[in-house]
Amino acid sequence: VSVGIPIKENLGKYRIATAISYNRNILNQRNFQNFSTGKNNEAKVINVENIDKRSLVKNSGSKINSWKYLILAGIILVLAILAGIGFIGFKKFKASGKNSRGKGPRSLLFLLFFMSSAVIFSMFLNVGNAQANGTLKICVYGKLFDTNKGVYNKLLPSVNIYWNGSSANSYLGHQNGCYTISGPAGTYKGTITASKPSYSYDGVNYHFYNSSHDNFTLHDGWTTRVNIYLTAKNGSVKFYTYNCTDNSAIGNATVHYESYTVNTNNNGYYTLNGVYPGVFRYLYASKNGYSNSDAKLVKISSERLSNLSLCLKPSVGSVTGRVTVCGSPSQGIAKADMLYKGNLLVNDLTDNNGYYTFKKVAAGTYNNISFGGVSGFHNSASQTVVVKPNTTTIANFCLNPNFNSLGYSWFPADGTNYYGFLGTINYKFFINNSTLFTYKNATVKFLYEGTVVSTITKDVNMLKTTEFDYDYLSFIKFPGSHKIGAQVYWNGSQILSEERTINVKTLGGGFLSGQVTDCKDKTKISSARVTQGTNFVNTNSSGIYSMRLPVGTYNGVYASKTGYEDSVSQSVSIKANTTTNANFCMNKQTGSLIVRVLDRSNHPVNNASIFWDDPSAGANNIFLGKTNANGFISGVNLPVGTYHGIYASIGTNKSTKETVTINANSTTRLNLIVSPPSSTPTLNVSFNANPSLGKAPLNVKLTTSVGGTAVGVITYSNQHCGSGGTISNINGGSFNCLYNSPGNYTAGIRVQREGITKTATNNITVSGNSYLDIGLRYYDGSKIVGIAAEKALSSPLRIYKNGKIYGIALVNINDPKASKIRVKTLGGIKALRKL
Repeated sequence: VSVGIPIKENLGKYRIATAISYNRNILNQRNFQNFSTGKNNEAKVINVENIDKRSLVKNSGSKINSWKYLILAGIILVLAILAGIGFIGFKKFKASGKNSRGKGPRSLLFLLFFMSSAVIFSMFLNVGNAQANGTLKICVYGKLFDTNKGVYNKLLPSVNIYWNGSSANSYLGHQNGCYTISGPAGTYKGTITASKPSYSYDGVNYHFYNSSHDNFTLHDGWTTRVNIYLTAKNGSVKFYTYNCTDNSAIGNATVHYESYTVNTNNNGYYTLNGVYPGVFRYLYASKNGYSNSDAKLVKISSERLSNLSLCLKPSVGSVTGRVTVCGSPSQGIAKADMLYKGNLLVNDLTDNNGYYTFKKVAAGTYNNISFGGVSGFHNSASQTVVVKPNTTTIANFCLNPNFNSLGYSWFPADGTNYYGFLGTINYKFFINNSTLFTYKNATVKFLYEGTVVSTITKDVNMLKTTEFDYDYLSFIKFPGSHKIGAQVYWNGSQILSEERTINVKTLGGGFLSGQVTDCKDKTKISSARVTQGTNFVNTNSSGIYSMRLPVGTYNGVYASKTGYEDSVSQSVSIKANTTTNANFCMNKQTGSLIVRVLDRSNHPVNNASIFWDDPSAGANNIFLGKTNANGFISGVNLPVGTYHGIYASIGTNKSTKETVTINANSTTRLNLIVSPPSSTPTLNVSFNANPSLGKAPLNVKLTTSVGGTAVGVITYSNQHCGSGGTISNINGGSFNCLYNSPGNYTAGIRVQREGITKTATNNITVSGNSYLDIGLRYYDGSKIVGIAAEKALSSPLRIYKNGKIYGIALVNINDPKASKIRVKTLGGIKALRKL
């Protein structure tokens, strides 16, 4: 049945009747559309149930408006008229005398009448009091946290719900987190408040703030959902970082959590406040020089302080490298300082060859590392050195020379032209190196009128003045002013260029010539310099020299050479076109040698002889002197140089030969060890096997101990395991022997020290699994006598040693004859018999 009643949106508050269900569906669809776009979906978080509808105060009344009564009255009137017309028509139809063929229409008319009456009656009964109902569903969520999930919302069970803040209107939410209640459709003014003071989940205790939702509307036949979300109160966590090795605190470590980091203080602590509670995973600590700690989990609860300790293991590596001269990588720089950000970190770090090494350096990245502090050099460029665990990092540095620290001076002031056609210019160039660095292969170029006439290359030694000299001879026809110059090069770069003007004078003269020899042994001295004022010349390989000088008398002419004392100066007279002869001799510079001789007990040895034995230098057991009661010999003056083969001798005993270097005007000391014949050195050798007895296969560790008064290097040789043994892991006096078969073996070794040789051995016994067959026979006695018995009453045979069972064997008593018992023993048959 379809009733054409216009339905408006607010009519959804009333139940008209089941007969208008189709139109009601249209109404509900409209209301749902309005609800789904409203603000009810934007509520806060939580889950609740059981709001009693008696406490819900509806905003609008429940009575039907008067215009609705007029519509209903009009409907009733129309139906009544239709019913009356139908009844009149029925009477006329009946009076016309129609036959029974009209019964069908009459029945239909009556059915229509009664149904219409029922509908009208039903509508009348319900129209005044059938008010429409809706459903309210309140769901309360808690905001939780887990590293794996992030922030997520979870329905909270058993939440307290308040309506309009009244404790009288309070309800406890169901376990599923939602509460559902029905009430008259309409809009309600008021506040729904959800409260959950404490909630534990996954080991975290959440204390939630209250949350509320204002106003809601119930729609006829539909469920209105209100979501309320609760936020928890913050907690705190205290981090502690420490050393896994010794449990000491590690300060200034970085703690990583989520995408954030914090740094602990000097004592290893950091307290992080204002942290939303939850489960925080994968927290770890890091610091340069340490391996990262293991990742850990911490659970932080509301209004509580959680603690998390993280331990880091030290992570170390090593750093090595060399400090050299830039452009000359083979030239190391000694005593260079390591610098950090330009400030001194380690003083005089490099050795004489420029090498340095750091062991057990904490792994990490080190910025702004440089070397410097060396006189005559600029500091090196800074580097970043990365040290990795269990790895050696190589970091090399180079220093550029500071040439401003070198001093330069040179001659001449003039030149000489002899007889108007042969001229000479004496170049003398000096480089004073006051630094601790030797400039290898420094080059000086001498120029005449802009043209290079000579190139000389030498090492400019540290803390010394190095001389570069050259005599330039030229046919100069026109005496007068000439330009000469000097240029200095090092490592391919020019570091000095100077030019001077000199006056070449024309002079007549004669020659000075002669020979320079050793004053003691009269050997000829080559490369010696004979000097007269600013004039000089070097001797040739035969020690002969010759120089031209103007006519005149010259005082203070002398010869010199490194390693020699200067000769006695002479006065010479030069005559025109005449050669004047002047010979010079020089004594080698000497130093002092002091030798002390001790025995092996560190006591002085009296009357020991000291010799120099170096056939390559022509010295064959040259006697230098004898020691006094305190073991000393002093006052031995030797020419400057290096002496090999210095040794002490007393009786037939001799010390080892040593090498000494004698420096000019210096004293060199040397200690030698030699024992008098009455205290012949001894050599004691102990050779141990562990174990020396066992069952095959047997692995034996052999070790050697050396004692006695003999000193010097110990030499091990002829290590062996004996025939049938396999040797391995030889390390001087220790090695291993493997014996796979039973037998007796002899291992040995040879030891040598200070000319004494000792051989040591050790016997090793290797056994297999030995068996002893014991025959048994029955006899009348009640006990076993010894091992062999004539007759046994019991089947097991127990063998005892020192009150404890050594072995058990079973007798086959079903065999009427004697049964044999096989007993296993590691010690062999003899060992079993001794039981």
